[in-house]
Amino acid sequence: MSERKHYQHYTDDIPPDLLSAIQDSRCVVLVGAGVSRRSLSKARVPLPGWVTLLEDLCEWSLQNAKLDARAANELKQLLERREFLMVAQELLERLGGEVIGSFISDVFDPDSIVPARIHELIAAMPFRGYLTTNYDNLLERAYVHVRNRQIDWACSEEVKRMAMLIQKSSFLLKLHGDLSTPESIVLAHRDYARLLSDQKYLGVLTDLLSTYSVLMLGYSLSDLDLLFCIDRLVQKGRSRRHYLLSQRGRRNQIERSRLLKDRNIQVIEYIDNFGFHNHVETFLDAIVDDLSLPDVKARVRRELRRRIHVHYLAHRTADGEFVWNYIFREGAITLSAGAQPKQLDSLRAGVSEGLVALDYLVFLVDEASLTNDEFAQLVERAELDAESRGVQLVFLVIGEHRRLEFLQSKFASSPTFYLPEGFGEKHLQGFREYISEDMKGGFRQP
Repeated sequence: MSERKHYQHYTDDIPPDLLSAIQDSRCVVLVGAGVSRRSLSKARVPLPGWVTLLEDLCEWSLQNAKLDARAANELKQLLERREFLMVAQELLERLGGEVIGSFISDVFDPDSIVPARIHELIAAMPFRGYLTTNYDNLLERAYVHVRNRQIDWACSEEVKRMAMLIQKSSFLLKLHGDLSTPESIVLAHRDYARLLSDQKYLGVLTDLLSTYSVLMLGYSLSDLDLLFCIDRLVQKGRSRRHYLLSQRGRRNQIERSRLLKDRNIQVIEYIDNFGFHNHVETFLDAIVDDLSLPDVKARVRRELRRRIHVHYLAHRTADGEFVWNYIFREGAITLSAGAQPKQLDSLRAGVSEGLVALDYLVFLVDEASLTNDEFAQLVERAELDAESRGVQLVFLVIGEHRRLEFLQSKFASSPTFYLPEGFGEKHLQGFREYISEDMKGGFRQP
């Protein structure tokens, strides 16, 4: 067993029966929308869950004159009253499946979205199989990355294929559809009604839930088809123990108790201090350690456990905050969100007092940045102090495809990465890989 002291600060203890189920290939993981929110969209915000997707679709429809103001306002009122299935059905009938499918494909565009480390971790762990209610393909892509092979998958409309796949050593069931086949997407009231009337689909899902324990990650426990099958098994006395990882404080003691008594679902809690839900990964890392799975760690990208500060001028605030957000999500120790508006003041103080407890200084620059004399001088002063203290300067150049003259003349040896305007997470992969590789040399400062 692993040393639990570190993990106990962030999550409940791991139930021994859950560890045994994973070790004995008797555990299936259910991946919900909360896991996808660990990846960032083209708009540089977390990928939406079901409710946010409906809100965004309403707003998009209004802006593109596909809904009038009255209808949009009434739909928003229904969303506030949590009539989600009604809203989804109305949007589907007004817009049509093709328009909604196109909207969803654009939101979850695989060419611009990068699987998060948590996707890699889930894909590398020895789960018997995978279930997901998500439309995206982030889990499949992560599986290929960490295992060098495809995973066989099927949607709910392919019941025979679903039944065949669960007999294999590894499988993925996309219960509510896939963005590559818009007609498979389960979104609205009648879609759920169809699932609940499909006895063959319910039979496959019920058999799965009676055979394996399920670990639910990033999941709200609100889908009617899954709850129906769980309740039916409890009534028949065939229920297995399932596990729901939940943010601490989200469910009170009575709810946790009732879930265990009525549905045989044990709630395991984790803390969430920053709204990033990063301790879901902490919990999975603890499982990997408890089960002594070094091969899993070897396959998954390392967290950026280094001290990194990001600096930029005011006209690059949106870009700078995006990079800060990204490295923080990737595990970096950095300035807080509250300190970002004054990050240059922090740099000035660091230069005056000496750069300490730091490994990397990252500068977001463009042509205009380096023609600002005060900023250019601050960068030069930082470089002098950094060199004497072993701190690495890294430049992210935005909107240019060549090394700027200022960098060529004064920082020719500093790592430099070129980003397009409006860059996204995928454009930062080279920068991330550099830090990850450089980390092998250890911390740059004590």
